[in-house]
Amino acid sequence: LRAEESNLLATTPTTVLFGLLTLRIGMQLVSAITVFEGVSAFYVFLDDCLSGDPYFRWGLPNFERGLSWVSGIVGANAVIFGIVGLRSARTLHLPSMQLFRRFQAGFMIWIVIWFVMVGMPVDFQYVDVPVVESGPLARAPWTPRKQILDPEWPHGRPAVCQDVADIRVRLAVAIEKKFTKSELMGKVVRRLSGNLLRSILPCDKVVRLFWVWLLCTWILRMYCMWVAGFFYKVVLRGGDGVLMFGSLEDLRKPYAETTSASRMLRDRIRNAFEEIDEDGDGRLSLEEVLHYLERTSLLYRRLSEKP
Repeated sequence: LRAEESNLLATTPTTVLFGLLTLRIGMQLVSAITVFEGVSAFYVFLDDCLSGDPYFRWGLPNFERGLSWVSGIVGANAVIFGIVGLRSARTLHLPSMQLFRRFQAGFMIWIVIWFVMVGMPVDFQYVDVPVVESGPLARAPWTPRKQILDPEWPHGRPAVCQDVADIRVRLAVAIEKKFTKSELMGKVVRRLSGNLLRSILPCDKVVRLFWVWLLCTWILRMYCMWVAGFFYKVVLRGGDGVLMFGSLEDLRKPYAETTSASRMLRDRIRNAFEEIDEDGDGRLSLEEVLHYLERTSLLYRRLSEKP
């Protein structure tokens, strides 16, 4: 065994975010983010159900209602499991941590499904063009016309572009209804809502922003899963989210998933005892303990030297 692994007194700080936060605070932060996401999703669901005029669309009409209900259910569960995560960070209850980890994995799967179901559908739009493609007749108003697929979107226009346009209109109307009752704010609000309606966000930019949003959400969810798994393994090793026995390399051993923290601590004590007992007689002397401390830490150098 290496000295730092066998030292009975050796502990390792457990931190996240490049050492800025302890692992326990990181677990609390991840849980709080999960609660916030759940509250936001559930609020949008309730607002859609109660208002009858939802601000947000959930993809194509044939599965919009189903996605809305699933999103509300997942949001409510996110609140519950976020609270479970907050509690487990304080109590170090392993089954609660395991539940929180599994929910994070399920939450990530749902997020990917939601983005695919909302972002992938397309609308096929048609435009009127003259039957004569060129010449004076093509510009004449009486020339017969025919419908063809919009050449700008031959494979269909992403439905999320229309969803964003509809959201802009509904928000502008809602802002005017809510704030124009006051004469002082009326002019300012009407100007802002007018600018919002006139603003044009190209469809290709909407699609790029939508998938960048997916990427950011996926990275956040992966980090939440990593923090939850890290905290779970540290507690298995007898840590408390601030310090743990041994080194971080111990967490990579599969042995950590099947052995209790008390068993690991007993094994560490036994290994340390065997290393301290230099003559192997099953008893420890003061000189053997001093030699052991000198070997394992610079803080105890030259302890065995007589004054």
